[in-house]
Amino acid sequence: MLPLKNAKLNKSRVFVEVVTKTDAASQTEALQAVIRERDPKVQFVARPQDATVALVLVRPNDYADANAGSATLNADTGIDVQRIKDIEKAVPTVLAVNAVQPWILDKIEPGARATIATFDVNTSALWDVIRGKFAPQGKLPLTMPKNQAAVDNNAPRCSGLRGDVRLRLHRYRGSQVHLRLRADLR
Repeated sequence: MLPLKNAKLNKSRVFVEVVTKTDAASQTEALQAVIRERDPKVQFVARPQDATVALVLVRPNDYADANAGSATLNADTGIDVQRIKDIEKAVPTVLAVNAVQPWILDKIEPGARATIATFDVNTSALWDVIRGKFAPQGKLPLTMPKNQAAVDNNAPRCSGLRGDVRLRLHRYRGSQVHLRLRADLR
């Protein structure tokens, strides 16, 4: 499905929605404005069933706002899982998930035609990736758990390791903040 090249995009009717806890409608409008600025010929539609392709940007609230230790996407994290599933059933969907936490995607990822994990990326850069103007590379600084059982069977807040897990904060290159993980496995 990706990248969306001109030939495919020029014939498409695009449904766009940002799914998040706060200001989802204004964030959706802002995303459409970015896309319109970069690709003025894009034809937006208001309903998924009228679209030929959908872009759903999932921006969960972090753990501080959710149940402690839960990586599940739900109302606590501001994500309407059923809404995402309904969109995926109606139209081929590009699912972009802000993966600043190791969210469990097993309820929303299987129905997507393409899935992109972002890390607080700006929407212009996301659109460039979707259009094939930039090929992303790198590794996420976390492990995405397969399901809740994977989280339950491993160290707290670390879906991929067992043992004593410590996070250390490192700052470099201006305002970029990165965490390094050190695990003392026993």
